Amino acid sequence: MAKPQFKKAVDTNIKTDLPTLRQPEKFMERTEQISWSELEKQIGAETETFEREVFSVNIEPTVKKVIQKAGNKIGRNKGGSREIVKEAIVEYFRNHPELI
Repeated sequence: MAKPQFKKAVDTNIKTDLPTLRQPEKFMERTEQISWSELEKQIGAETETFEREVFSVNIEPTVKKVIQKAGNKIGRNKGGSREIVKEAIVEYFRNHPELI
């Protein structure tokens, strides 16, 4: 049985006015449809304001080395490895908008 504190922390029925205490967002269960063009505009706006979030994934060591090497050639000021990964993901969703 889970601790009562844990149940309270993840209970999505709890509403709070504090912006720092948000309940988990059920991203995959959204009912409204967001088009890829709207998401692409939002990505562009977040890029201009330098909004970033950490997203960790496990990849093969060779792929990591290739991304790092290419990122070093691009340079840190132009985004480096982050820009390569972002561009690849954006291009993937441009080709597969049905996944959104």
